[in-house]
Parts: sequence; C-alpha cells; structure tokens
Amino acid sequence: MGMFEFKRDDIVRSAVLQMHTAIEDLMTDMLYSWILGAPRRKLGRKTRYTKRGQALSRLLSGGALGFDKKLDFAVVMGVINSKTRDKLRELNAVRNKCSHHWRLDALVLGKTTRKQKRPCLLNFRGRDLHKVATLEAFVSEYAGVYLQLYAKSINQS
Repeated sequence: MGMFEFKRDDIVRSAVLQMHTAIEDLMTDMLYSWILGAPRRKLGRKTRYTKRGQALSRLLSGGALGFDKKLDFAVVMGVINSKTRDKLRELNAVRNKCSHHWRLDALVLGKTTRKQKRPCLLNFRGRDLHKVATLEAFVSEYAGVYLQLYAKSINQS
C-alpha cells in the first residue's frame, strides 16, 4: 500500500470519526439539558453538584450507555426521531469499521463467484466510501443531521 492510499484512508477515517464524535457530543449535551431542565451553559453546576446530575453523568458520559442505547434514549426523550436514529445507526456502523480496521480499502473476505466483485470494507449505502462522490454524499448527509441537531439545541437553550 502506497503513501497515497494511507493518506486517503486517513481522510476517510477522520471524516467518519469527526462526524460521529460531533453528533454524539451534541446529542449527549441535549440529553443533559432536556433531562436536567437547564440550558447547556448552566449544565456544569447541575451535573457536578446535584445527585440527579451526577447519576445522569455516570449514565451518559461514564460509558454505561453505548452509542446505540444512547440513540434509543434520545428517541424516548424526544431529542431525535426514529428516522434520525436509523441514520445515526448507519453512521455508527461505518464508525465501527473505521475504528476496528486499519486498512479501510480492504476487500471483504468471503465466498464469491468469479463474476462477483468483492465489496470494499468501507461502504456508505452500498458505495465505496473511498470514492470522492460517495465521501461527499456521506459528509453532506451527516453534516445535515448535525446542523438539524445544532439548531434544535440552540432553540432549547
């Protein structure tokens, strides 16, 4: 694998991880705010000095809830809808592949016929995420989700 392929993997991985982290952090802040009934700028005091806030902190930030369960919790609390949850599960699946595999352009192993082409490990809706058009579609999709959540969080503050 040449230097170009390593750089390309780094760009794809960073786009996926950045989108995932940004969305998860925003969604977590929204859950804190909605549950504790405080604007985001005042959450620090409520999470540190109240029993309720400390318990919520252990639940949301202490690793007790994985991303998938946090998505379900966000649906229950009205932070996101089920359509957004499904999109974010798709993002999480791509993120998991980025986190657990070093070579993102590797082909998926398994039985194929001679006529079948082995799919690339990292796909977004059935298309190779290493292709510029697919990466642009991915970023556009999740930037839109992030902006919707951000606008909702601003309105809630």
